[in-house]
Amino acid sequence: MWVYGSPLLQAAVGIDPAVTERLPKAPKNLFHRELLSRRIAELKSHIPLEGIREAVIRAVLYIGMTRNSVDERGFELVRRIRSAQRDLPSLSLAEFKTLLREQFLILLIDQEATLQ
Repeated sequence: MWVYGSPLLQAAVGIDPAVTERLPKAPKNLFHRELLSRRIAELKSHIPLEGIREAVIRAVLYIGMTRNSVDERGFELVRRIRSAQRDLPSLSLAEFKTLLREQFLILLIDQEATLQ
């Protein structure tokens, strides 16, 4: 509150502290909903096709979700399993980040089906 509650800072960013009304929500966009539903369907279709690498990543993320954090031990586990699976192609850092992001989103969308 000392920094963000400062009247000088609030005036600089256009916030009027006297206004008590909530800001209006952005209007709902049908195009955005359509894109979102397509992406959810795409991610759900990946669930039965995935292998051990994806399952381990989801397990690490699931465990971290209960604590609201994932620490270096979880990532080290994923790295070790990644290196132990010699028959799987290695991933670049960008591909690995994409894989982590997708597995997290899949876990958020349908936790029960994902964990099975």
